[in-house]
Amino acid sequence: MIQKKLNHKPVIIIGAPRSGTKMLRNIITSFDNVSTWPFDEINFMWRHGHEKNKSDKFSANDIDENKRNYMREQFNKLSNIKKSQFIVEKTCANSLRVPYVNKVLPEAKFIYIYRNKYDVIESIFRCWKNGHNKKNFIKKISWYNRYDLLEDIYNIFISLMYEFVTGRKKLEWGPKLEDGKNIIEEKDLLKKSIYQWFECVSQSKKSEENISDNQKLVIKYEDLVTHPYKFVSEISRFLEIPMERYNKNDTKNITSMNIGKGKKELDPKEVKYIENTIAYLEN
Repeated sequence: MIQKKLNHKPVIIIGAPRSGTKMLRNIITSFDNVSTWPFDEINFMWRHGHEKNKSDKFSANDIDENKRNYMREQFNKLSNIKKSQFIVEKTCANSLRVPYVNKVLPEAKFIYIYRNKYDVIESIFRCWKNGHNKKNFIKKISWYNRYDLLEDIYNIFISLMYEFVTGRKKLEWGPKLEDGKNIIEEKDLLKKSIYQWFECVSQSKKSEENISDNQKLVIKYEDLVTHPYKFVSEISRFLEIPMERYNKNDTKNITSMNIGKGKKELDPKEVKYIENTIAYLEN
């Protein structure tokens, strides 16, 4: 099967959940002729053909021409609708499968973003407590493959029935890890948050080795929010988009006030638990 040609340049943001991927995406789409989907993430598209895989981690060997061309068609579809030269994508689960994404979109530019572990883990921890937000589901429907849509509607129905019967939310949030244990009791939420951060960051850093220097840009969240215009200029050079096409007013909305928030919100025992758990995972 012939690989479908892209009519645009894809830009893939790689980062763990709560690392600033949404902010980075909004910065890039502030350039003229750069677009993204009208909802946060497109993991349901990336999972097309992987229905039996409970994890969001795919290897490059998991791809075939049908899966590759399906995804390339979705990117072309958005480019045709928006008439854009660049399409930006920020699904956080992609941090688990960069080689897969790179094989689907070998033309892509990758922008990695990393953030302080305590700030990320604390934020993930809060998201686990709140559960998965389904408010964008209606916006996504027109982008679904019919089979994928029926499966996700079924999963939402099961979640609603669980809440109706038990009176508790079904705790499910973020990238699905290989252990498949994504529905857990509240006492394990912090551990799950640590594991999600660790696995996403570990796989991201591992993948950097196989992405050429002219294909990747690595950014620290703290540097970006402290000196936003400097890094917008760097992004401009990396993507070869003139700075004249950037809406400078959007930079004013970037704030550094959340730097260090994690340790302020966590109690000392939780901080120690994070340190011990990460040390265990690293050994």
